Amino acid sequence: MLILAVVSIIFFASFTQIAAHLERLGRPLPMWHTVEVLDRAYGQGVTHNQ
Repeated sequence: MLILAVVSIIFFASFTQIAAHLERLGRPLPMWHTVEVLDRAYGQGVTHNQ
């Protein structure tokens, strides 16, 4: 379990550094909600019934 925690911390730190670097270059990483990712993957529009 400790190994998983350490790997998670290293991954998050690396991801944060990459995201910060890209933001400084004016090319921020897009952040999508899970539903948006699924919508893009399956090519169907999301409809909301209210």
